[in-house]
Amino acid sequence: MKDRGYYFDFVEFQKNAEGHMTPSTPSIGHVYALASKLDDFFTEGLDARYARHAELAQMTHAWAARHGFTLFPEKGFESVTLTCVNNGAKPGGRTVDVAKLQKLVKDQGFLIDGGYGKIKGTTFRLSNMGDETEATMTELYTALDNAMKQFISHRKSTLASGGSKPPLFFYVGLRFHIIPVPRAGSSVIFGRCKHPPVIALSNSPMARTAFIRWPIGRHSIPSSVRWRRRRHCT
Repeated sequence: MKDRGYYFDFVEFQKNAEGHMTPSTPSIGHVYALASKLDDFFTEGLDARYARHAELAQMTHAWAARHGFTLFPEKGFESVTLTCVNNGAKPGGRTVDVAKLQKLVKDQGFLIDGGYGKIKGTTFRLSNMGDETEATMTELYTALDNAMKQFISHRKSTLASGGSKPPLFFYVGLRFHIIPVPRAGSSVIFGRCKHPPVIALSNSPMARTAFIRWPIGRHSIPSSVRWRRRRHCT
């Protein structure tokens, strides 16, 4: 057989073994670890091991759905050992501050992955691989539930203090566009509808090149807002 490599060339291993040697210095620790883990595999049974991972994956998917998240992989392509949760990498589902979620979970003794490369922070990953069981995964779900409660309580506290408000409807062309209302004096927010042009909204009294934020909903528009609209949207 061509291109057998060298380090894992079993033909070369056999030749050296006949002289009570090895072709290179072996990683003895890994050899014993592999032997031990293979014993675990066959003691549990491969079918049972596969079924356990599939069941734990479904439990993790259910946790994500219960909290309003969607999954990053397309349906039918999900891993049974690792759940990649969508957090804004593609449309659909809720989003949270992943770095904060990681910290809240770490404070309870668990580590979760915050995504890699271009989707770092817009996904996070929950592992159920290896020797995880329903009991150990339930401990993780409990820690995650506790962390998610912190996001909810923070949002309620912010709303109660007036730091943020529910979205309002603003006229944009012939369509409505929902834009969250920021804190007073915050920087300009840019929003884009599918068909109408880009608009800029702000509740800062210093805004000169943006509309003045006005809690008008679907009611009449003050003349000052109409003037700015004509000036900056033509």
